[in-house]
Amino acid sequence: MNNWYTVITFDQPHEAHFARNLLEANGINSIIRDELTVQTCNLYSNTVGGVKLDVKEEDIDSAISILKEGGYIIEGSKNIENEDPKVETIAFNSKTDQSLCPYCKSDNITVNKESNPLLIVLYLILVAGAPIAYLLNNLRIPVLIVMVIALFLLTKTSAHKKYKCFDCNKNWRFKKR
Repeated sequence: MNNWYTVITFDQPHEAHFARNLLEANGINSIIRDELTVQTCNLYSNTVGGVKLDVKEEDIDSAISILKEGGYIIEGSKNIENEDPKVETIAFNSKTDQSLCPYCKSDNITVNKESNPLLIVLYLILVAGAPIAYLLNNLRIPVLIVMVIALFLLTKTSAHKKYKCFDCNKNWRFKKR
């Protein structure tokens, strides 16, 4: 029964230390994993899955209740392990107000843009095409034509937007009717 399990993850090490101090004050031993990796470079936090706060198997239930009471775990939040929020597709027209949550009509929302793989390919064509066209005199016209087509497609293709409401914890995308 000496196995350690992750009860919560954080983006920054200092957040994990605050939660660990709360658990230690209530008599629960805990460890912090991947702290030094994230301290080396904050951008590594997403790569390693965040800074993990682990407790022993027999302390999981009491640790979760203490962290909920302390405000570190909120029902429906992203920092609880193994949560996979469902993203629904909402049809809209020109009269739909996209600045409000379609479920609870709250304006407490965030918009995240997800990159489209086609956009990445088009950017590569544009970035690589200019030096190739300059260096290869005999291919200058065909490469420039491909670059113009890529630029046209780039203006017609946009990144996907994913919305999240902080009041009702719903996730959605808008799709034109």
